Amino acid sequence: MSKKGVTYLELILALAIVSYVVLAFAQLLFRNTLSVQSSQFRTTAYNYAVDKMDEIKNMRESLGFDAISPGSWTAESSEINGKVFTRLVTVSALSSSLKRIYIEVSWSEGGQTRDVEITSMIAAYN
Repeated sequence: MSKKGVTYLELILALAIVSYVVLAFAQLLFRNTLSVQSSQFRTTAYNYAVDKMDEIKNMRESLGFDAISPGSWTAESSEINGKVFTRLVTVSALSSSLKRIYIEVSWSEGGQTRDVEITSMIAAYN
């Protein structure tokens, strides 16, 4: 005797398999979205640090090498695309004609503090 059609058990099993595949895909999509967002925050933080580095290098051009004082500068915070980024600049005098510029930008993401750091040297020239 040949039976045509689908039993309830077969239907439930098929729905379970399809549901499992859909949930796995949804989880993958969610993790990918978080990864892209994290990359965007890191890029924004890097650009925020580079902007300050360029500002300091321009300060050397317009005000002179001595205008860039050694020490930790006042931390600056800025809200960019709904996220608060804090930028800290530290200048170290390595010699009378060479300074190290260290910039750290931090932000909160997923309950953790993330950061980006850049470093450059600037020299006095005549």
